[in-house]
Amino acid sequence: MNGIMNDSETLLMKGIQEQMRHRDPIPNVPYQSIEDYVLANGEFFPLATRSAEWKRAVARTCFATSQKLALKSGLTYCEGYALALGVPFLHGWCLDNQGRAIDVTWEEAGDAYFGVKFDLEQVRRHRGKKRWAGSLLDVPPAFPRIYENRFQTCSQRSRASASPIWSGGS
Repeated sequence: MNGIMNDSETLLMKGIQEQMRHRDPIPNVPYQSIEDYVLANGEFFPLATRSAEWKRAVARTCFATSQKLALKSGLTYCEGYALALGVPFLHGWCLDNQGRAIDVTWEEAGDAYFGVKFDLEQVRRHRGKKRWAGSLLDVPPAFPRIYENRFQTCSQRSRASASPIWSGGS
């Protein structure tokens, strides 16, 4: 995180940190929770202006809808936390080609978006043949793998070798 945060971004960060404080410690792992992982690897994304090109989808389908949109249109898929009505929510959205958040599932866009980008291949594997479309960050048995650092977001892949995004497991 570079620069000065606005009020919404500050509130979002405090909310994520507060959620993290309610987690039980996990011994011998690099990340204690989803919140810890997102705080360590995430970034803020400005909101894109909603256009007719991005039609509003059904509420409460953020992960499925955003994953499908990313795969269909080649947009970047993100997960993390978005602030709405002063509350941080685990959320999924896409990024336009200028790195701005495209949120097609909330009637009113969030006030701040903080999360990690995912490689489209990771999204494809996550959805698999069953077309599972829940959170990439919060799906057992994938969930413990975050803490073991066995997958990488696309921003980590660009800094690391060409190793697989996801090693081990299905």
